[in-house]
Amino acid sequence: MRDYRYLEHMGMGIPRKIILGMHNHNHTVPELVEEQERFILRLSA
Repeated sequence: MRDYRYLEHMGMGIPRKIILGMHNHNHTVPELVEEQERFILRLSA
């Protein structure tokens, strides 16, 4: 996702681009899940 400029090195692209973009587009918020060594970002339509 960093290659497409959705994420920056510290993950600030999530609140600045993904969450704000989804809120502006369809008034939803993605679900952020942290499980052991992985991070899941669930997007809803």
